[in-house]
Amino acid sequence: MVDKTIYAQLTQIKRRIKELVTSPVRQEYSRLLSEFEQEYQALLARQKQQKQERQRLRQVLQQEGNTEALAYLDRLSRAEKLARRDLRRHWQKLLQPLAAEIKTIEQEIHKLRQAYRQAVAEQQRKLLQDYLLSPALAIEIVYQDEDLVVVNKPPGLLSVPGLHCVDSALTRLQRQLRTEHIHLVHRLDQATSGLLLFALDKHAQHYLTKHWHAQVTKIYTALLPKEMAATTGEIDLPIGRLAPPRYGVVPTGKRSRTTFRVIDRGMPSRLLLIPHTGRTHQLRVHCLAYFGCPILGDTLYGDQGNAPRLYLHASELRLIHPRTGKQLELQQPPPF
Repeated sequence: MVDKTIYAQLTQIKRRIKELVTSPVRQEYSRLLSEFEQEYQALLARQKQQKQERQRLRQVLQQEGNTEALAYLDRLSRAEKLARRDLRRHWQKLLQPLAAEIKTIEQEIHKLRQAYRQAVAEQQRKLLQDYLLSPALAIEIVYQDEDLVVVNKPPGLLSVPGLHCVDSALTRLQRQLRTEHIHLVHRLDQATSGLLLFALDKHAQHYLTKHWHAQVTKIYTALLPKEMAATTGEIDLPIGRLAPPRYGVVPTGKRSRTTFRVIDRGMPSRLLLIPHTGRTHQLRVHCLAYFGCPILGDTLYGDQGNAPRLYLHASELRLIHPRTGKQLELQQPPPF
């Protein structure tokens, strides 16, 4: 059960951090700093042009032996250096008080984030105590050796413990194998079912995460509530954060690539989806943007039907084993 006192404390901390991050002082500092940079760059551009003109004139004066004019050009060069210094000092005088305020704000943000982490840890500890006293819930193990364990995560179960819930694939596996030495390699969304990989030692975890995109292939099965025209294709659309917890295709997002193959054009259509990048909600966002409809049962991204679950399942996992170097291929047929 969530401790209401801790939850209220976390809510208050988050609110205060948001106030500090969006402080008018920070906004004013950014505005003034931008003005300074523009003014300073404009000054540099003017002085660069003037310097080039002086260099041409200096060559002529040196040939003529006009020492007085050459000395005047030297004074101009020094004056330009002083102008740059004075401009920096002027803006520094404006920015320094704001910078001091921002430093104080950053220190408070740092302390608040520490307090937030401590409160989360306390909440996790209390939840874990309750969890350990509850009846053990098993999770299906699909594959296990001395380095790896792969489970079949049911829909609705977290991959790892959350703020409000300790029950997860990881904690069930820890209780089942009676060890805390189980390490996360990747995650599945809570609503997604299927093959989920964990490492049983740090070496295997490091190897798999380092070579994830080069040596690991995940294949998902999904149902979409429409008839597909294409049989195969590639979706290459950038993904970024929208209003939490949603993500979407945005021009400033990170590059995200998915390939697909339609294996049943019925209604709903059945697809195989292969993500080649690891963005949050990538398959769900790409299906919505590319096909014009969410995955069946994806209420977060607009499905209005009465489907009992999200019809997205991690059905195949292919990887190079970190110890043997051999190809390991696992399959878990979708329950739909």
